[in-house]
Amino acid sequence: SNTSDSNADMICKGVVRMELVPNPSAYIDPIIQKIKPQYLTQAYKVEEWKDGEDFLAQLCKRMGKLLKKGEPDLDAVARIVFQDFQRGRLPYFNIPPNTRAEGEDRPTDMSFIEDTAAPAELVEGKTETEVSNEPHTAKEEEEPVKKKRRTIKDEDC
Repeated sequence: SNTSDSNADMICKGVVRMELVPNPSAYIDPIIQKIKPQYLTQAYKVEEWKDGEDFLAQLCKRMGKLLKKGEPDLDAVARIVFQDFQRGRLPYFNIPPNTRAEGEDRPTDMSFIEDTAAPAELVEGKTETEVSNEPHTAKEEEEPVKKKRRTIKDEDC
């Protein structure tokens, strides 16, 4: 784990056991922000929420996780959401670094690929066009290496 990770990040990554977290509902907001709302709605059937606490309160009523006097048990449901996140039941991914923004144009040619082929002068005095137009031939198939089979004789036993 990275030393700059927040408590919520460490809980999301599973570094800290959920049973040892005293107030898991306090760390639910980063999860709500990371996961697209459509995935949360699909997984938990909660349509709209204002913040993490509102989401947990609606989920408590939906799951029947209530304390005395009908109060929602936010910590129990927060543990469930964190466990679902850790086990991959809630789709989430990071965008890889150095990716283009959605609106940026992508090159239409192959100019962004580095040419790793040998220069044409080094290929037996042929030009690049001649080299690229040559038919590719498979290497002459060599005779397979014959392995000696060992047979078991009565005297070996």
